[in-house]
Amino acid sequence: MTIKVNRKILWLVFTSLIACLWAWTFYEYKVIDRTIETAIPNRIQNVARSTKAEIQSLIETSDEILKTLKFHYERESQFNEKLLDDYLKSGILKNNIFNQAGIIDKNGIYIYSNLKNQKKIDLSDREHFWIHKDKYPYELFFSKPVLGRASNKWSIQITIKLDKMY
Repeated sequence: MTIKVNRKILWLVFTSLIACLWAWTFYEYKVIDRTIETAIPNRIQNVARSTKAEIQSLIETSDEILKTLKFHYERESQFNEKLLDDYLKSGILKNNIFNQAGIIDKNGIYIYSNLKNQKKIDLSDREHFWIHKDKYPYELFFSKPVLGRASNKWSIQITIKLDKMY
């Protein structure tokens, strides 16, 4: 038994199926496009909010550590390295998010570091030192990214001026 198929009808069914497939593909593309248009700005806002919160926390922690170092350095009649080590090692001051915490003297010599066996290093040519010798109007200074001479890591130096220099 043979079935005679009309070629015109077969061609019409085939063309209709292709057209439906393209219409469905176009529709799905538009749905995905609209989803992306709404999802990306929301995700960007979420990333921006969390980044802002992290940066604020970093600045507040930096400020806390720097003010504590400044307070003890300026208050004591003699520089008390052990006291600062105790603060940093005990976790009273959170320093696990930093490469290092330290003090530069009035000549630009790096005299204190929380890094083990740190040698004295001349940092008098660094912007984060000499900016405070000029009349820098803000309490904290944030440097451009530099390769740290003590840590040997790329970092942004966050500094505060010490008013009492030994």
